[in-house]
Amino acid sequence: MGVSLGPAGIVGFGSSVTNITVLSRSHRKWTNGNHAGGFNTWHDATNGTHTHVKRATSSTLAITATLAASVAWANCSGANHGYLDARLKITAPNGNVFYSGESRAWWRIDTVTGVTESIQQVPVEYISAGTPVQQTGTFTITPQYEYVKTSGTGMQNAGIGTWGGGNILQVWELDNQV
Repeated sequence: MGVSLGPAGIVGFGSSVTNITVLSRSHRKWTNGNHAGGFNTWHDATNGTHTHVKRATSSTLAITATLAASVAWANCSGANHGYLDARLKITAPNGNVFYSGESRAWWRIDTVTGVTESIQQVPVEYISAGTPVQQTGTFTITPQYEYVKTSGTGMQNAGIGTWGGGNILQVWELDNQV
């Protein structure tokens, strides 16, 4: 179950929306990223920024991303765990900033000698609605992440696409005013 976009429009959750026109679509794929220092603060994902030109004032932006949440652990004993939260930062042509909901990748690792790196795929989405996004022009979409140690000292750093893994960000501009 879920929501899908097909020839009949948007379908899912027991209802459907018909007469959807895709006005434009763009995407960005990348594999290399960063792991910025600093726990408990939001960082922009390197190489992930994407721009999309919105064509119609009343249209809706549907933005989805699958991000490679990466973490490194080093020389620790006992229980060590932590998480990485990911979200999308959307900057409108007028400078207004919007954020998607957050998705979390969580890890636990017990006792590490040397370094261990791990990747989890994290889905994130944003659907625009309302007056603040009723404008045309270039929107900038930047994946962001924050990482937090919840136990132990083993978590060293984390990021998006840091040790490989694929990332993709897709933008659809949809208009149902037909």
